[in-house]
Amino acid sequence: MDDGLTYVIELAGAVGLLCLLGVVALASRARWRGSIDPDAGVWSRAHLERRLSEEVARSSRTGVPFAFLVLEVPGVGARGRDVAEVADALRATCRSSDVVGRFHEDAFVVIATATDGHGALALAGRLRSGLVIQYVHERRSLPPSAISVGVTQLEPSRKSTPDAIVAAAGSALEVARGRGGDCVVLVPAAAPSNDVALP
Repeated sequence: MDDGLTYVIELAGAVGLLCLLGVVALASRARWRGSIDPDAGVWSRAHLERRLSEEVARSSRTGVPFAFLVLEVPGVGARGRDVAEVADALRATCRSSDVVGRFHEDAFVVIATATDGHGALALAGRLRSGLVIQYVHERRSLPPSAISVGVTQLEPSRKSTPDAIVAAAGSALEVARGRGGDCVVLVPAAAPSNDVALP
């Protein structure tokens, strides 16, 4: 085979490889974009559901507990830039190992790794305080009314599923709302059931 033909074959192979890498990169970017909530700039519900499944499996395997917190900030979804500001305040308060995301219009979620019930309640208090500080001190306005937090914690010895964990946090949030909001309620994660689920 002459050198010119060999060069053309090698060049065609290199171009084909570059095209394939480009397609893989585009697919990866599309998947990444679907993982981020476009308004809040934090993880999307779909990504949170995947991470929750991973955390349940990790906790079962390692024996380390974790907590799932749902913060409801009424009306924030209707106020444009407030969504991103709430997300920023939550991220600033959480550890780098925690997962912060938006579950639906007015609800944000934190998956707090290696956290027991006491740690989860302390984190919930810090998150609420951080939001109040952001609104009162930085924006010179009152915070959204009734910031409620539903908390659940999975002990590895108690078998549960992601759906049951979300349902337990939803039940805790319902109890917080029933108390007039603006409070934190902890409901332990239970075995799978038909409890209240988040929208």
